[in-house]
Amino acid sequence: LKALGYTIVPFVVLNNRNLNLMNLQQQASGYNYLYSITGYNELEAATKNFTRDRLCYGYVPPTPSPSGGLCDNSGHRQNGMDVVPHPSDCDKYIQCYYNNMTMLDIGVVRNCPMGLHWNQPSKTCLNTTQVRCTKDRCREDCEPFKMEGACGAYWDCENGVSVPKCCPPSFAFVSGVGCQLDFRCKDMCQAEKWCGEC
Repeated sequence: LKALGYTIVPFVVLNNRNLNLMNLQQQASGYNYLYSITGYNELEAATKNFTRDRLCYGYVPPTPSPSGGLCDNSGHRQNGMDVVPHPSDCDKYIQCYYNNMTMLDIGVVRNCPMGLHWNQPSKTCLNTTQVRCTKDRCREDCEPFKMEGACGAYWDCENGVSVPKCCPPSFAFVSGVGCQLDFRCKDMCQAEKWCGEC
């Protein structure tokens, strides 16, 4: 009902010890919308207090701001959690949460496994050849570029699509140069294991 614009105001009679106040607080339209009373005889006064609070103190449910945040239009406010593409990186996504108690949106950046790109329709990470990421750097530039996660991992550009690649062992990828001998590079590059037929 909150998602439809209704204001939810629970009035809790505290003589019932089986009530979960935390759950009721989450169902309310805001922190100031949960009223606790000790008996039903106080219900009339509590409703008057609610009316006074709304009129005098302006307690109204917060509305989403048109901030252009990472989680806008994700559906997480209705469902509690949802995922959306990262605004600039194809191999990342944003996990969006909505906290009913604080009425705050929380966006957590998550990484796909090395060598995969986020696919919004399936809401999973897939092989780059199965995903058409509009932010793919290879759509505008053909230069290979560094991949996060391992010193020898990089993205190669093939037909406008990023393809995961690994330098040989003890080689690190250097942007603008390529694979360079580096005995400090001991990371396991697993970028190509997802590539399949690349």
